[in-house]
Amino acid sequence: MDSVQNLGASLGNYLRNTELKMKGLSVSTEHLFEANQDPFLLQRMQARSVEFDTIDKKVRHGYISKDDGARELGYEKAFKN
Repeated sequence: MDSVQNLGASLGNYLRNTELKMKGLSVSTEHLFEANQDPFLLQRMQARSVEFDTIDKKVRHGYISKDDGARELGYEKAFKN
C-alpha cells in the first residue's frame, strides 16, 4: 500500500508543481502520507481474541487452571497464591 501512496503522491506533486511553474510561480509543493499501520493488525487482534476466548472457556469449564491458562496466553502467573 505504501508504494501505491508514493506513486499517487509523486503524480500529485508532479501535476501541482508543473501547473505552478506554468503560472510563473517559483514555489513547489510536496504531498506526504502517514506511514501505513500493520495491514494485518485487525486479523491479528481477532485471532488473539479467539485465542483468549478459547482459553477462558477451558478455565471456566475446569479443563485447565488459571495458571495454565495464563501460561498459554504468555504470562507466567495469573495471580499470586
